[in-house]
Amino acid sequence: MLRVLGLARRAVPHPVVGPKAYPQWWQRIFALVVLAAMVVVIGFVLAALVGLGVVVAGFLLEQFIS
Repeated sequence: MLRVLGLARRAVPHPVVGPKAYPQWWQRIFALVVLAAMVVVIGFVLAALVGLGVVVAGFLLEQFIS
């Protein structure tokens, strides 16, 4: 239980060598898909924030003028 919580020392894992040391083709495809999804989601969030900022700024400008 202490190892799970990170309070006890764990054995150092040995490095993987040979053909298994490289990612499989499906791991690379999966990583590419996840990266693309992250870029799209972050882009959508940033675009939404900028759009919301423009709407709020326009509303505040209208309130200031009137």
